[in-house]
Formats: sequence, structure tokens, C-alpha cells
Amino acid sequence: MSKSMTPSPCSTEENEQRRCRHDAATERWLKTIRQTMRKTAVQPRVHFQRMPQRPVDDEGILRDFE
Repeated sequence: MSKSMTPSPCSTEENEQRRCRHDAATERWLKTIRQTMRKTAVQPRVHFQRMPQRPVDDEGILRDFE
């Protein structure tokens, strides 16, 4: 095994610090999301219309999906 294959102590320490910062940022993000979800207890409902509001033109409804 060559010397370049073994991880140096500095690089593993840097990786550990980077991982800790990443984990802390993830926790802050999750905390913000949880607080936002608590504030809006009722989730918005999604409503799908059966018919479009506009009248059907010569191309028909398929035009909406092109």
C-alpha cells in the first residue's frame, strides 16, 4: 500500500469538521421546517377541476397537454 493511499490525520480531521458543520446545518434546516409546520397546522387542500374554466376551442382539450 503506497503512502498516498493512507489517509492523513489532517484530512480525516477536516472531514470530521465538515461533517459536523453539515449535520448542524441539516438540524437547523429541519428545525425551521418543523416550526413552519407547527404554525400552519392545517395543510392546504389541493383542488382539481373536472372541466376547464375556458371554453373548448377548435384544437380541443388535448392542446393543454402538448
